[in-house]
Amino acid sequence: MRRDVFTDTILATKLMEYAYLGIPAVVARTSTIGEYFDADMVGFFKSGNAEDLAWQVLTLHRDWEKGRRALVARSRRFLEAHNWSHEKQAYRALIDRLVSGPAKNSAQERHV
Repeated sequence: MRRDVFTDTILATKLMEYAYLGIPAVVARTSTIGEYFDADMVGFFKSGNAEDLAWQVLTLHRDWEKGRRALVARSRRFLEAHNWSHEKQAYRALIDRLVSGPAKNSAQERHV
């Protein structure tokens, strides 16, 4: 995967599905994925570097059970932090701010 403005800002739904299903993942390190996952949760490779990708896959394959269990257990941190029960408050607050419009937002900010 080549890094560009688009690919550096996406967070693939498939990666979140893998975390939920307990499937270990090897992914290109991008700024967005790095915000949500760390090297203890996924296998990172340098974008565009086939040797680095191969090394990450082989590392996981060599000790599949141990590696899988470790990555899966750690990726659960993502699921604990980013699930609907946590995110719905932030989402609802965003919707409330958008619906209230700029005038109400400005008035609320002055009273804070």
